[in-house]
Amino acid sequence: MGKISTNNGTFSFETEADAFEILQGLSQGMNEAWVYDESPYPCMAICLNGKRAAITFFQDEEGEMWLSYDPDNQEPVEFTAGGEEWKPASDVVISFEDMLHCVREFLRSGERPTCIQWQNL
Repeated sequence: MGKISTNNGTFSFETEADAFEILQGLSQGMNEAWVYDESPYPCMAICLNGKRAAITFFQDEEGEMWLSYDPDNQEPVEFTAGGEEWKPASDVVISFEDMLHCVREFLRSGERPTCIQWQNL
């Protein structure tokens, strides 16, 4: 069904449950995961820190991308992105559960999920 790439390797999965299990394991600390199908685009880069996440959605290699957006979140969270410490604006951070909904929708549709708000980059 798809792949999840991390700094510890690339994991193939056949079901949503398999993908969720991989992501649950990555939520134990600060991690980054890339979720995609067989082709590299579209894809989602997910930064995780415990039960909080931030998602960058890449539509294509031309640079069309969006960042997760939750105007109600006021909790600052620190992530690791590309091996570097990243402290995004609070409104970028979404819950782990919302991130899972995004992954589910992306795996089913292959499109940018509509279950959360996005800001265009």
